[in-house]
Amino acid sequence: MRKDFITSNPAREFEGTDFHRIKTPGKSGEHIWFRPSDVAVGPDGAIYVADWFDTRVGGHQTLDDTCTGAIYRIAPKGFKSVIPKLDLSSPAGAVEALRSPAVNVRHLGFNAAKGFGVKALPAVLELAKDANPYVAARAVWLLPYLGDEGVARAKELLKDANPANRRLAFQSLRRANHDVLAASAALAADPDVAVRRDVATSLHTVAADKAVPILVELAKHLDVTDKNSLAAFGIGAAGKESAVWAAVKAASVKNGETWPTHVARIAWVLHTPEMVNELAAQASGQKVPAAQRTLATETLSFVESKEAALAMIKLAGEGSPVKGEAATWALMRMTGTWSAFDIRSELKKAGVYDEAKVTVVPAPVPEAPKATYTVQDVLSKKGDATRGGELVQRCTMCHQVGANGPSYGPELRGFAARHGVESLVTAIVEPSASIALGYEGSTLKLKAGGQIDGLIQSNNDPVVVKSAGGVSQLVPKNRIAGQSKLNRSLMLSSDQLGLTAQDVADIAAWLATYN
Repeated sequence: MRKDFITSNPAREFEGTDFHRIKTPGKSGEHIWFRPSDVAVGPDGAIYVADWFDTRVGGHQTLDDTCTGAIYRIAPKGFKSVIPKLDLSSPAGAVEALRSPAVNVRHLGFNAAKGFGVKALPAVLELAKDANPYVAARAVWLLPYLGDEGVARAKELLKDANPANRRLAFQSLRRANHDVLAASAALAADPDVAVRRDVATSLHTVAADKAVPILVELAKHLDVTDKNSLAAFGIGAAGKESAVWAAVKAASVKNGETWPTHVARIAWVLHTPEMVNELAAQASGQKVPAAQRTLATETLSFVESKEAALAMIKLAGEGSPVKGEAATWALMRMTGTWSAFDIRSELKKAGVYDEAKVTVVPAPVPEAPKATYTVQDVLSKKGDATRGGELVQRCTMCHQVGANGPSYGPELRGFAARHGVESLVTAIVEPSASIALGYEGSTLKLKAGGQIDGLIQSNNDPVVVKSAGGVSQLVPKNRIAGQSKLNRSLMLSSDQLGLTAQDVADIAAWLATYN
């Protein structure tokens, strides 16, 4: 949980460009001009906070010509500042400096100890036994610089039972520019995901003939739910994507079968030109899970070739299970990465998009009337989760609940656990009180009259806008009179949905179990 570590504004009354959405009418002045701008730990162990005192926040412009401010020291009551003496003239003294809480002192100690070479090894090995794992880790960073024995000690840690130590040793050897290729091969199947991520990134500059076998092993253990693991795999495969894809596919896929989940995600990371036909087959395959068809379509959109563009247009045709997604991607790429391939005429020729034949339907979101009950009214009631499970189906007009509903509104699974019941109830009763990031609505005023309120998927020509029910429309720019932010939620309030305070309490009770 995030908390204020230090503040002169406990009432949290904000104003200024950093808080353009949070204003306290009639409140301004010195009590909200405290700007903690930096923090550091001193060699005496105290925490020092620099206070920038100014009327302006943001824009890198100060309005205080006097450079007013202060430095605050945070320490236990009765604290006396004592700076330990620093002795960098001996190996023991240099290593002792690594115990300092101040990063600048540790830097001096590290460089001095490194300069002593193997003579510093006994003191470093002693430091590595420290009960504080953070202090002990400082010794491991030094080991690769302390002769053959120091390197050997670091390599021993690559087999340590503690994954944090394996990772630390691997990183320290890399930092010291030691060849870690053999270690990468040995750790590619490590049970710890963080260790495997480090192995993947270490292969970034390694030639394909040496890196690909290790990447194939990493692929077998890839955690596709971890975006950092996917990114690390992509970093390791950079510059050798085609070779990696061929090897991963050969190891995991038989001709014509649905890709395993990890292979589909690896394709998404690599998106090489060679996989265009395979991606099209995965996207249109009736036996391929719907989520994987959507992923294959998205992956195809990343491939910068005319073949990929034409394959996407074909997927946007009648009878395609990904018709909508494919059309959206084709239109987005039409004026972007595929602009050199005359996609507009190809879309028209295929009957996917012809602006002269587009029908645009107004889709306004009515403003919510004044609520007939409050958030507190709902919170005061005991919810019936069983009844709430039935009522929540009203939310599937915009939210996905289980297998029902579009992915138009924010994900509801786990919402209550992440944000709390009060925030959940507020979102239902007063949806405009707080709008989820990425779900800010826009209004398109139509020249023919009326408006469309929704989420802009693409601001090219045509504009792709998704409205209530998850319905997307293609709106040629020559039909638009103006575009603006909606400045309120796209979501209908509980009153507009015909929900009573008890209904909302029941829905909240069910959503609290939806994790």
